[in-house]
This record gives sequence, structure tokens and C-alpha cells, in this order.
Amino acid sequence: MPSFRSGRRIMCRSGDVRTLSFTYGDSHPTFSGNVKDGKEYRNRLYTYGEIQEIIDKYGLPQHWNPDFRFGPECYVEVQMWTDRGLEKYLK
Repeated sequence: MPSFRSGRRIMCRSGDVRTLSFTYGDSHPTFSGNVKDGKEYRNRLYTYGEIQEIIDKYGLPQHWNPDFRFGPECYVEVQMWTDRGLEKYLK
């Protein structure tokens, strides 16, 4: 099971992190166009390796912004692009 260098673990039932994408913060404000602060992680989807680099650079948002005081990001969001491994939950 993959883990973030910070020690956080992600569950990927398909076993393939290529089926995952990530946003640094909630995807809605990240892509809304309403947040225009020029941060490099706006309007971007990341692969597993790329999000590791962003986390290394900025840290986990829930650590530096747990109350949304510094912007809309307060966690790393993951999108799963397959149903593989989720069959028992989709019945």
C-alpha cells in the first residue's frame, strides 16, 4: 500500500496508483476560478509522485491550515478513476 513520505497512507484497492489523481485542497475551489491567488497548485491535478513533491514543498494542508484561515485548502483530495476493487461496496 502506498504511503506519503509524511507517513500518511492511502488505500488503493486496485493496487495501482495510476488510477488515482490528487488535488492539493478541495477540487471545487481548486478549479472554480473564484480563487485567484496565483498559487502553483491551483487548477492542477497531480499524479501520486507529483503530489508527493507538492507535499514536500508545502506540507500537508491540514497541518498548516486546519481552520481554512489561510485559504480553501485544508486536505489533499484523491480521485479514483476505476471501480476495480470497489465491487463489494457498489452492490
